[in-house]
Amino acid sequence: ELHGWAWSSNIGWVGFNCADATDAMGVSACDSANYKVLFDDASGSLTGEAWSSSIGWIRFNPSDTPPFAPTTPARVNMVAGPTFGAVTGWMRACSVYDNPSSCSGLLESNTARGGWDGWIKMSGTNHTSPNLTGGGGVTYDAADNKFIGFAWGGDVVGWLRFCAANETDFCVTVSSLPPDLDVTAGPSVKSGSLVAGSAVTFQGTVTNIGGSTAGGTFANRFLIDLDSSTFVTADVIRGGDSITALA
Repeated sequence: ELHGWAWSSNIGWVGFNCADATDAMGVSACDSANYKVLFDDASGSLTGEAWSSSIGWIRFNPSDTPPFAPTTPARVNMVAGPTFGAVTGWMRACSVYDNPSSCSGLLESNTARGGWDGWIKMSGTNHTSPNLTGGGGVTYDAADNKFIGFAWGGDVVGWLRFCAANETDFCVTVSSLPPDLDVTAGPSVKSGSLVAGSAVTFQGTVTNIGGSTAGGTFANRFLIDLDSSTFVTADVIRGGDSITALA
């Protein structure tokens, strides 16, 4: 799941997880609205809702068809290669519907919406992705496990900034491990030279450091440096197994 905040000079902060927001009395926002944005790092899908105190709910997997290509909900390309980490597609503000709480129904009148259709585009011709400088479209930075760059939300939202390349505060980050899990991995390779086309086995140990069973499914992912001492996104290789529970 995602955590943190994105910033727009038009609408202010957009929160991606209720666990990150508390009121002046220290009460969690989750007590009144249990929202979060989920990232499936196998398929690349982004689902769920973020919250803006200015425009309300923003849904990452809207049911309506976006107005321009790519006509798909927001997603991340998780296929190794030069476009790994590219974030494409759209999210939509629920305030444009006559039933914003469920993000559904008929659109409000054009007058009520101020001419805005609520669509927010993750990347495009003038903010391309992937762009690991943080100056382009929204991009998944696997090395730092965060989302950087800008989405465009028209005149109402303007540029929605996820994070800068070297920024750590108020970024949109990925919480890849559930609580009470500790993963230790020191990949081991058979001795001898690597041969093109041959299989190589990597090992990692997953242990539960908590006192209860950890449920869910946790996909393996290895970050492997190929041919250089500097990690690049093209060096990401996915594992094939998953773990469904640890007692």
